[in-house]
Amino acid sequence: MSATIEPIFITPEQAAEALALSRWRIYDLLNAGAIESRYDGRKRKVSVKSIRAYAEGLPTEKPEAESA
Repeated sequence: MSATIEPIFITPEQAAEALALSRWRIYDLLNAGAIESRYDGRKRKVSVKSIRAYAEGLPTEKPEAESA
């Protein structure tokens, strides 16, 4: 029986799929520093740990609408 190794890094496309967001939104989050990445040569790898932290930090209730 072989043990499954949990990934430490995934591609931005995989991060988008994991969070059910667009690839462009992932790049916005990366550029804002909301999730972390590293480079392996020219390939960008997104930290699974930071994706989990981002998801855990999302609000559990819908924000109130702003009044004008």
